[in-house]
Amino acid sequence: RPQGSLGTLDRLPAKVLEEHIVPLAGLSSFAAINSKARALALSVARHRACAAADAISQGAPAPQGALLAMVREAHRYLDSRQGIAPGETLSDWAEAQDIAGNPHAGDAAYCLRQAIAFGAPSLDLGAMQLSCLPTCLPQLSLLQQLDLASNELSALPEQLGELGALTHLNLEHNHLSTLPTGLSRLTALEHLMLTHNALHSLPCVVGSMGALRTLEAGVNRISALPDSMAGLRSLTTLSLHENALRRLPASVLQLEALQVLDVSDDSLRQLPAQMGRLRQLRFLNLNDNRLQAVGRQLIDCRRLEALGLRGNPLREVPLHLWELPALQCIDLDIGLMGRLEAESLRPSSRRRCGSPAASRPPGAP
Repeated sequence: RPQGSLGTLDRLPAKVLEEHIVPLAGLSSFAAINSKARALALSVARHRACAAADAISQGAPAPQGALLAMVREAHRYLDSRQGIAPGETLSDWAEAQDIAGNPHAGDAAYCLRQAIAFGAPSLDLGAMQLSCLPTCLPQLSLLQQLDLASNELSALPEQLGELGALTHLNLEHNHLSTLPTGLSRLTALEHLMLTHNALHSLPCVVGSMGALRTLEAGVNRISALPDSMAGLRSLTTLSLHENALRRLPASVLQLEALQVLDVSDDSLRQLPAQMGRLRQLRFLNLNDNRLQAVGRQLIDCRRLEALGLRGNPLREVPLHLWELPALQCIDLDIGLMGRLEAESLRPSSRRRCGSPAASRPPGAP
């Protein structure tokens, strides 16, 4: 230690701490912690950062390594105060993300630390280039909404299933090819967003989420759906557009509460005979498939309001669909719409042909 060194951070002028140490540490969370905890956290960093403190107090540039050491020690202390086990601290996780070249690592760690400290009901970690999640997730015991969209996640930790209060989970725009079995414990989950991932099949674990009301899994590579989906008795919205489905399995036809079904831009060649079991269905998007005919499979869907059939190689006009009492809109190709006029279809003031977009019920894709 140089002669005359200050030696301790607590002897630094308050202005120096405010303008130099705290901003460099990214520890705006200090403001939410009582003064005693702040002093203790700074004391933990004292011995490894005294050289940097001396340099700053004398107006000279401080060694960057010493400053980083102080920051890490202070963060580790905060983690320990919040019950995060050594070796699994947010500081270690953020440091690993930073080494991997993630410029948002510090922001993500700060958001997580704040959520743990204050029992936040929601947490937004979207678009932070995260390639993995920390193992301290169970600390977020009160979390209800978690947004992880637009990251670089290719896998999820089993610990995610310990967030028992979670009702909304957004995993859109990642690289997920499967889901951990631990998610079966998310029995309160109501909304799951999986659009724009790399799923080849919908994981069986989804069938364990009995409270699920909305499932969005479009723009994947899904070619199969699990039998366990039949257990989603509360599901009202199912979006599977832009996948590789060739048929609708029986498990989908058992979703008796389903109101919105989007299977557009898939590879469906025919509709199952049991489609009429979906008696609550209001919006059905079958655009851009390979259907050559639509028989009377939908005749028992008495609440159907909007039907998309555009982009299918239909050989005949499905005139019988106008028997559906609630039907307001059918989206057809221009050629078929002309044939409808030629058939002198009985018009109704509330029925029209064209895009069903304007008639979609709330929550429709």
